[in-house]
Amino acid sequence: AWPKDGPRQLWKRPLGDGYSAILCKGDSLFTAYHDQGDEVVIALDSKTGATRWEQRQKVEFWKDMTKAFGPGPNATPLLMGGRLMHIGIDGRMRCLDASTGKPLWAKDLNGQFGRRKRVEEYGYSGSPLAYRDTVIVLVGGDASAVVALNPADGAVVWGSESGGVSYAPAAILTLAGVEQYIYFEPEGVVALNPRTGETLWRSPIQFNNGNH
Repeated sequence: AWPKDGPRQLWKRPLGDGYSAILCKGDSLFTAYHDQGDEVVIALDSKTGATRWEQRQKVEFWKDMTKAFGPGPNATPLLMGGRLMHIGIDGRMRCLDASTGKPLWAKDLNGQFGRRKRVEEYGYSGSPLAYRDTVIVLVGGDASAVVALNPADGAVVWGSESGGVSYAPAAILTLAGVEQYIYFEPEGVVALNPRTGETLWRSPIQFNNGNH
């Protein structure tokens, strides 16, 4: 049973704005937040909350982006092996050494893949997902809606057909014995083969009065 006043607080510390979840590996915590125009990726000591390292990057807000839900970041970083990958609210992706914070590679997802405009633009929101030896990323681009990247150098392994993406997180599930990468596009739900990016199925959604 917990004490009447709840568990004993071991430590606390301020961070900043954002929706990134906190990851834990060993005695380290990892997350991202916004601080005075910078998007910060940080590693903390899980026993004390002390900063182990941090990497800052100036946010480049899109001209059509509204900050109705804050300045981000919206996505949660991904730990994969010794790498920490994060995509900022402006669609720029960073891969850092999880032990030291040293930058390993970076990509401008919008610049490389294009970006389909949405009715209301709240910035990039899709968290990267690990699948086997790739990282699958929502881009909503002119050539591909989704891409798989090599975590070692960011090289493109495959790209799906073009299409938009929503703010909902994607998932990798096994349905009817088949592994599927499932995500929402503005018009419905799509399932891809996570090995190749091939479209397995899509299910359109009817919206009332055109509202998304």
